[in-house]
Amino acid sequence: MPSQPGRFGRRCGAQDQRSSEVGLVTGLGNTLRQLLRHTGGTALIETAIVAPVLIVMSIGTFETSRMVARQSELQSSAEQATEIALAIIPDTETELGQVKSKLMASSKLSEARVVLSFKYRCAAGALETAKPSCSEDSLATYISMELSDEYQPVWTHWGFGKSLEYHLRRTVQIS
Repeated sequence: MPSQPGRFGRRCGAQDQRSSEVGLVTGLGNTLRQLLRHTGGTALIETAIVAPVLIVMSIGTFETSRMVARQSELQSSAEQATEIALAIIPDTETELGQVKSKLMASSKLSEARVVLSFKYRCAAGALETAKPSCSEDSLATYISMELSDEYQPVWTHWGFGKSLEYHLRRTVQIS
């Protein structure tokens, strides 16, 4: 069959290959457009990404508030013990033991975590644990209170961080 004037002859196989490549690109483009239009699972995926972050932030907020609350409890207990010491002015170890038992009860601490002791000062000297030999007029007596506690946040059970140590020290002049 002779070719028609003005037309170039093309082999049939070359046309088929070109049209199949165009069909593949067009098909991928159509598939991609359909996937971009389909948004049914995006909320689930976004939730899967955001939910763990929100959970960790919530736990952190809760644990931080518990740490601050415990510090406040210890401060309040020390303040209460200060008021008791100023009210009864303990002179003996027995009376100091009574203040210590009240402090242990209000702070919910064991005996090992609460240390009360007498401290003394002559005039403007340093605090000493032993009663110095100076005149009664220049002798000042103090009660030293030391509280220690440990708080273990939830995340330490998962291998993150470490426990929090509380150390509270108060010195009260009683005479």
